Amino acid sequence: MTVKEYIGTKLTSLSLTDADFANYAIETGVNLDDEYGAENQEVVNKGMTGLIESVMFSPRLKSISESGFSMSYDYADLGKYYMWLCRKYGIKPNDEVAAMLGISMIIDRTHDW
Repeated sequence: MTVKEYIGTKLTSLSLTDADFANYAIETGVNLDDEYGAENQEVVNKGMTGLIESVMFSPRLKSISESGFSMSYDYADLGKYYMWLCRKYGIKPNDEVAAMLGISMIIDRTHDW
């Protein structure tokens, strides 16, 4: 499986465009045609946090309904995945993205006083 196929599969609900993949490749320096594996797993997944951030600020549909068929996107689960990637790879989450996803960034520090 190529890096592009891996990312496209993991983030299927975002309907990523070729422009999204091009930006990802430029920002991370990852060749999208390389095979995804243990040697590039960390850099690919770290880069996905930036991809999620950029896509979250792009215009997007929240639901589609046509001819008796409807589909809704669950951005709360995307937020959970984003936060999980950030924690796993030691990345500070973007406060604006967290707020957009409804994730509180407030940390209880009362025990420090």
